[in-house]
Amino acid sequence: MFQDLTRTAAPGSALAAMAPQLDMRLMLRAGDTDTLVTIREGAVTATDSGPHVMAS
Repeated sequence: MFQDLTRTAAPGSALAAMAPQLDMRLMLRAGDTDTLVTIREGAVTATDSGPHVMAS
């Protein structure tokens, strides 16, 4: 479900340009599916389907 983010919010996209200094990892959940999203310099660089255990 979230895999398209690597295309729509890729480096050089308008969305990535809004937060060029944003670096983070977050977990999104849709139903029973977890997806780990990696954002570097405002762009979504990776999405990995889970399950995942996040660091505290």
